[in-house]
Parts: sequence; C-alpha cells; structure tokens
Amino acid sequence: MTFKDGSTGTGGGMFIGSSALVSIQTCKFVSCYANGDGGGAIYARATVNIYTTTFADNSAACGGVGNDIATFSGGDVTIHSTCPAGKYLADKARDALLHDSISDCQMCGTGTKLEDDGDTAGLHDSADDYVQCGPGYYSNEEETLMTSCQECPDGQVSPAGASACSSCPAGYDCSEGETAACDAGTYSNGNTQALHPDSPCRPCEKGYSCPGGTDHSPCHQGSHQPDTSQSTCLSCPAEKYQEDPGQDACVDCPAGYFCPERTVNPIACGSAALFCELSSAVVQSADEGYYTTPQDSESTKREGQSMCEVGFACTGGIKTACDGNGQYADELDLSACKTAPAGAKPTSDRHGVESCPAGKFSTGGEDECSECGSDKTSNAGAAGCRTCATCGTGKYKISDCSPGTETQCSDCPKNTFTISGASDINGCEDCANGGHSQPGSGYCENCLTGTYFDEDDNECKACPQGKFSDTGANTVEICKPCDDGFISDNPFGAGFCSPCPAGFFANPAQTACLPSSPGTISGIAAKNCDACEKGKFAIGFNNTGCKFCDDKDILKGSTTANTSSTSASSCVCEQTDFESDSTGTCEAVSKGVKSSVGGMNVETLDLEPGFWRTSSSSTKVLPCLNPKHSKGGADTADLCADGHTGPLCAVQRDLRFVPLHDIPNTPVSQHSDLLHLRVQRV
Repeated sequence: MTFKDGSTGTGGGMFIGSSALVSIQTCKFVSCYANGDGGGAIYARATVNIYTTTFADNSAACGGVGNDIATFSGGDVTIHSTCPAGKYLADKARDALLHDSISDCQMCGTGTKLEDDGDTAGLHDSADDYVQCGPGYYSNEEETLMTSCQECPDGQVSPAGASACSSCPAGYDCSEGETAACDAGTYSNGNTQALHPDSPCRPCEKGYSCPGGTDHSPCHQGSHQPDTSQSTCLSCPAEKYQEDPGQDACVDCPAGYFCPERTVNPIACGSAALFCELSSAVVQSADEGYYTTPQDSESTKREGQSMCEVGFACTGGIKTACDGNGQYADELDLSACKTAPAGAKPTSDRHGVESCPAGKFSTGGEDECSECGSDKTSNAGAAGCRTCATCGTGKYKISDCSPGTETQCSDCPKNTFTISGASDINGCEDCANGGHSQPGSGYCENCLTGTYFDEDDNECKACPQGKFSDTGANTVEICKPCDDGFISDNPFGAGFCSPCPAGFFANPAQTACLPSSPGTISGIAAKNCDACEKGKFAIGFNNTGCKFCDDKDILKGSTTANTSSTSASSCVCEQTDFESDSTGTCEAVSKGVKSSVGGMNVETLDLEPGFWRTSSSSTKVLPCLNPKHSKGGADTADLCADGHTGPLCAVQRDLRFVPLHDIPNTPVSQHSDLLHLRVQRV
C-alpha cells in the first residue's frame, strides 16, 4: 500500500492510537506532511513493528521533528530489516517473535536462488520469491548460500533445480549444461568426453556410420562412406567393390571381372564368349565377328573384344584361321569363313580370291584350278571349259583358239557387214550406196529422205536447212545445197528445195524467202531483187513489177531522178520541163528559166539572172530593164539584186517611183501591157 501527499496535524500518512501491537508491512510513504506535533509519515501511541516499508520526501512542521515517524505517550516503533539474499520470511507479521532477528529468515531451497540483497522487502516474504536454477546450473547452502546459481563444470550436467552436477553420460552432449543426445552423424564415449569436454559429440569419420548416441560403426565390406558426419554407409555402386571394412571409397572393378552393387570380391567373367572391361557392372557377350582379349589370359577372365582380322573368322569369342580347302576371309569382323566360288581359288594369304586363269577352271571350294583338255578353252574365271567358238554375225576371225585362248574375232569395220561371220576381213561386205553400219554389223541401214547419218551420235539427223537429201545420206557433207532462188526450211530435213515466189528472193543461207523491198521487184526463184529503172517506181514490199511515171494518171512526160524509186512522188519533170498546174503535164520552160534544173513546178521555177516574174504562181517570165538588177532564182521575193526592188527590179531602194509619161524622152517599151515606171532622184 502507498500513502502519498497525506496532510494532517499529526501523522500525515498514518495516526496510530493506543493498542497492544500494530504491524506495518510492505508499505510506501511518499510526500506526507504533519503540520502539528510531528510525524510526517506515522504518529504512534502504541507498539508498532514495521517490515519492508519505505519512506520518501515526508516532512513535519515542528522543526522537522519526526519527518517520517513520531511517538507519544508510550508509543514504541521498531523498523525491521529485510531478509538478506538467499533467505526469506514468509510470516505476515502475525508472530512478533519471528521478526525480531535476522536469524528468523529461512534459507531458500536447494537448487534455487534469491539474488535481491534485502533491497526489496517484497522479494523476501514468500517461498515464491526465489527462482529455480536452470539446467546446467546448481545451488546449495554450502557453496552458493542460495544467492545465485553456479554453472556446472565442463563435461558435467544438471537438471533444473539441481543442488549439484554430475558427469555427462556417453552418447550425449552436456556442453550447454543439459543432457542432449548426440545428433545423427555424431557420437560420444568416454574418450570424447575426456578429450573434448566442450563438444563431446564428435563428427563421424569417413568410412564410419553414426546414427546418433554412442554408435560409431565401421562401414561393412561392400560399402563405404566418403564424407564425415554421416549416419549411414553407402553401398558400393555397380562397377566397384570393397573387400575391407571402414573404407571411405570403393575400388574400380578390375578388367576380366564384373561387380554388381555392394560387391565385396570381384566376380570372374566366366568364359571365352564373355568379357568384362575395367569397371564393369555386368558381363558382355562378344559380338559376332569379334574375339575376346587378351588371347593369352584365362578364358574366364577376358577383358575386351577385338574385331576379327582379314584371314580369320570369329564366333563365340574365339578366333579361327580360314585355312581349310577353298576357304578365305577377305574382310574384317567375319563370323564364318567364306568358300571360293566357281571360277576362282583362294589367294595364298587367304585374304581373298583370284580368278582361274584362261585355260583353267574351278567348280568352287577348291584351293587350285584345273586345266582344260585339248580342243577346249576357257576364259579367265571360268567354272568349266568349252569347245572353241566360231566368229558370229558382224565379225571376222583374226586367230584360231588354243587351250588357253579363245578364237579371236574382231568387228567388221563401219559401213561394212557380214551375216554369218567371215574367215577374214575381206569377208566383210561394203554397204550399198547411201547405206551405213556400225562396226560389227550384220546388215546396213539407210537414213530417210532429208536426213544423214551422224557417226558421232550414231543416229540419223535432219540435213541442215538450206540443204536437202533426196535418198538419204551417209554424212552431212552429202546433203546437197539448194540452187539459187530455192530454199529448204524444214527442221526435220528436206528431200527437195522450193523456189521463192515472185516478189520474194532467197536469203544467202537459202533457208527463207525474203520480200522485195520498196523500189525493187523480183520474179519466181529469184536469187536477188532488181531495182526499178529510172522513170519507174515500186511502192511497198513483195513487188513483181515497176510502174511508169510517164502516165496520165501519174505525171505525163515525167521521169525519176534515180533508179529504185519507191513512190509516185519520185516522178518529176526533166531539166528542160516543168510541171504545169493547168495541164497536169510536163511542159517546156520559157526563156529566162534555167534548163539545167529538173523536177520544177510553177512554184519552184528557177529564173536565170536578169529575169523577173510577178509571183510564185505566175508562169510569165520577163526580162529586167537592166539585167544586172536581177540575180535570178526560185524565190520570187528575193529575185532582185541588192539595192533594187519592185517590178522588173527597176526601183532603187533610196528612190521614189515616177510614171514614165511624166519623164521626158522616155522611150516606149515593148511591154505595152505593163505600167512602165521611171524613177528620178528627188
């Protein structure tokens, strides 16, 4: 209970009147005040026992007398001390005799502690105030006085509330003060407890298994453990073995043996048909065409296999030489020997066969070939002998046969033949004209019309265009060229050439007829085209004749300037004529027109110098008064010489016109129908 900020005349916190006995326990008096006789916290007139009570900042008005406690009229106050650390007093002040000496405090129980050294009375008034020591700690009256818990020494252990420690049992770790079983992969025993008291559970070594506790077992044969801190051992895998216990590795199975899983001792392979390579888990059977090795080792301990060599056969892992009658082996990995076929015998090294030579034979399966008899012969590689042959169709004999050689025949030359064979080359007959044959032929062939025989390709081919063959030809050279004006254009060959029609001509290769060009003409079977003569023309292509210019429908009296003219527009009048608009014919030019110019019409009349006409449509040509005043030409706008103009070029450009009758002594001109002018300088 707390008394705080109390204020009265006496006993600011508590006033105790007459009474036999009063006990105050576990109270606090803070900032209490007495403004009378004193006793800021307590004013007592009786016997008072105070236990585990604190006073702070109390005061009294009477000169500070009894700031905390004041007594009067026989009052007696006793303040009792708190039990020391490790002790307590459970009596709640009911029995005053239990609170008059420190010896009244009771010792806390073994295996507990009460560390408070009397500072807090409330921690020493009940058995619940002391604390049980934890695992790995202890307390007793002799050693610790119950004021603290002492840690067990290394290698010893205690349960909670222990008064003493004991040694750590085997299979356990007591380094933390409590008993903990060793984990899987670790172990402990007397030795580890003594040598490693701070960590008695030691890691399991390689080659051992430790399921926990004291168990520490070496791995059995056929097993191993490559790592530390393991709870079990591992079986040796297939291909390995281990014959010793407590090992951290298994050993590779040796060659010639096999090792299934958990093998203690390797097992021999068993026979020559089986082999076991290094680190084998199972036996292997030798392949057909292979033998087991090494050949000089025990047949039950073969380590591998090798391919059977040439000259041997291998089956069931055993190698056998192919040296029986007619036997051979010409390739690797044979499982059985081969037998020489008919017409052959084994080679001396038995690595293959060779054909019987000509004149000998073999029916097969023999080491040697037999000789042919008289009047018999054989080719190389024969299974038997035959009677000498005669030459057949298309061949002739060059030599007779012998026991070792056949009758020798040769093909008749090309373009010859024989039906039943010939005794010599003279018996090969020539092909008839136009025929052909291959070497060794029994008859001749003729190519069809328009074709020839190509010896290189051995076939009949079409004569080239521009040539022909009327009966078939032996060679391309015999194909005949077409005559002039004729062509052959059949890609499959021609038996004759065709003439070009009128209006066409043959090209140089004589493979096509080409049309005549404008200004030319051609007749049937023309080699070339002919040009139209002067005075004629031909329009367009394919012309068979030329047209005349001197025709009333064209221009009567006209001609052409050149040959090969291509149109009517080429028809013009000759040099002494001009084309008249009024008559549509060629008429003779008048005096004053140049006679050396051809092809003129009214508009293009070309005047001699000294002459003049009024316009390009006029055919009337007049002489000038002064011939020098006109330079002539076809352009009527430019007939006059420089400085002159006007009719008859009579006007000078810096003079004016004056009528002739106004000028004295002017003679009358013969041109009475014209207006005669005379000019005078003004």
